[in-house]
Amino acid sequence: MNVKRTVTFALVSGALAAWFAGAMTPGIPPLASPPIRTSPVDVTGAELSQEINRLHERLRPDATPQAAVRNPFAFRSAAHARAATKISAEPVAVDRLPVPAADSIPITFSGLAEDAGPDGLVRTAIVVANGQLLFVKERDVVDLGRATYTVTSISSTALDLTNMADGSVRHLTLK
Repeated sequence: MNVKRTVTFALVSGALAAWFAGAMTPGIPPLASPPIRTSPVDVTGAELSQEINRLHERLRPDATPQAAVRNPFAFRSAAHARAATKISAEPVAVDRLPVPAADSIPITFSGLAEDAGPDGLVRTAIVVANGQLLFVKERDVVDLGRATYTVTSISSTALDLTNMADGSVRHLTLK
């Protein structure tokens, strides 16, 4: 019984091997592709592209363009501010540096948003200061570096900011 089982196993294995070998070999030889002939249109197109490349080389500027100095995505360019300042060789004492007045900081009241809240109407002012867009509500503290303000009141057309250092009030109207 052992010999019969071994012969059956050998025959089945041989049949499977022949079947897999037949599946792996291609039955049809690959076709040879016909030679490619260039048409007159292709020759004309190649001449035209050579002429375009020659004209591009001829019209190429000798001077390199300057770097872009304007960023349309920024309110204020820091490069212009740095380029305009003059650097002196002598050291300057810290106590002699001029301190700009708080009123010289450009602040613009640009817009207003109103939402219904549990206590009534809640207003949010849209303010542009130092190149930043700020959304402030009443009693918010706005730190602009040189001065710190508290939002005192927001009406439909005006905004009042109180300077925390000296108590002065800046009244801004909606533009």
